[in-house]
Amino acid sequence: MHPIQKAILQLFGDSKTIHLKFRSIAREVGEQHPQKIKYHLLQLEKLGMIAIDQDKKEIVKNDTDVQGDVFVSLPIMGAANCGSATALAEDRVEGFLKMSRSLLPKADTESLFVLKASGDSMNNLSDSRLEDKSIEDGDYIIIEKTDQVPNNKDVVVSIIDGYANVKRFFHQGDQIALISESKHEYPPIFIHGDDADKYHVVGRVIKIIKNPRFES
Repeated sequence: MHPIQKAILQLFGDSKTIHLKFRSIAREVGEQHPQKIKYHLLQLEKLGMIAIDQDKKEIVKNDTDVQGDVFVSLPIMGAANCGSATALAEDRVEGFLKMSRSLLPKADTESLFVLKASGDSMNNLSDSRLEDKSIEDGDYIIIEKTDQVPNNKDVVVSIIDGYANVKRFFHQGDQIALISESKHEYPPIFIHGDDADKYHVVGRVIKIIKNPRFES
């Protein structure tokens, strides 16, 4: 969850409602732009955590119900290329993927987000930790954010030249290699240790949700 959204929820305290005043909320959470507050309120409403009452000009905090315990809505943060660098990774939510919590390999969903795969450079992936599923164009990739250096053979999402990519991670000596696993031939990406500040691992892939494909 975005820090601004967490700060907004903290404003409720023990109260059930707060006034719908963008400028006032912005001041209280330390945000300079009231329009950003409007955006994050809409995201919280989509998550079912609040309800916005335009008539009463107030925001109502929703109680956690059974459905909220069973289902989770993970933010879709854009696309990650599994081929040529065509999908720009931006820090903005494009929508939410609702799914049963029981489909996820971990109970804590705070650090999770979703990218939609674009391309075919990982369409021959095989990894028992990922249920031996490949990543094909249009599939949903569940990512766990991490600040730690990945382990060798982890499937990671990283940013290079402003683009997100999904690759197998290898680190040997002063060199990092990002490897495709495809039915087609893709050359590795090699990164020297001195260039690590220009290379950023966003997180590791923990789940692949296959996009349903129906044959006519």
